[in-house]
Amino acid sequence: MPASFRLPALGLIAFLTACGLHSATKPLTDDEGYLLTAEDVRRIGGDNAWDVLRRSGAPLSITEDRNGNPGSIRKRGNSSLSMSSTPLLVVDDVQMTDVAYLRDIPAASIHTIRVISGAKGTLRYGTGSGNGVIVVTTRVPPATRDTIAERG
Repeated sequence: MPASFRLPALGLIAFLTACGLHSATKPLTDDEGYLLTAEDVRRIGGDNAWDVLRRSGAPLSITEDRNGNPGSIRKRGNSSLSMSSTPLLVVDDVQMTDVAYLRDIPAASIHTIRVISGAKGTLRYGTGSGNGVIVVTTRVPPATRDTIAERG
């Protein structure tokens, strides 16, 4: 083995991406947050939206219980002891009450997942979204979306 190892002239991010070790998350062009496309979701892998977010490297702290069930999602960074830091979840334009619902969305049905910052989220979704917003858009037909909305 040689005394020194040289990385290819790709740059660190390109090298890590080529090895599958870099997050597929990328900034939106309008500085709203992060966007995962259907292609990113396929590359990341996972059975459902929860798995995709957990593996993506999105700016979220995601916890599970010891059985692997969804625990909580919190924005990374500054937090408050007195206020929740859980982002709002919106699936196909329907606000959901529990982030565990992400486990029910098959990865194959995801069109996009956007993680929007608190300030931009508040402008778009109101005061209840000050901790950011996770927006999931699926490829589900509209008739099925009505059934999903009734469950939320």
